[in-house]
Amino acid sequence: MRSALESRLEAESSAVVWMKSNKQFEMDSCETSDDGELGQGTLSFIGTDGTSYWVKGRVRLNESGRVISNQFYYSSNSFQTLAVLKAGAVAAAAGGCSVSRDCD
Repeated sequence: MRSALESRLEAESSAVVWMKSNKQFEMDSCETSDDGELGQGTLSFIGTDGTSYWVKGRVRLNESGRVISNQFYYSSNSFQTLAVLKAGAVAAAAGGCSVSRDCD
């Protein structure tokens, strides 16, 4: 559970900001049910820009230990700002589609 959640948070965070090697992961909770496990944790790190970032996420595993879902559910303001800026740049590069899916 721990390694699955940590690797998912690292992979998705690195799509937004480049990380230095000083990452810390803390498992916040882990629950077991009849259909698998649900874990929540926090990844804290310093970006290559020198800014501190953190993200909280959760992962659900099935009875076999395979990841069936994962998501961020909270993050630092500095991380949110970069994520919004990056999403805007990707949308602009994709041809400027608006929310209504009308493209220029």
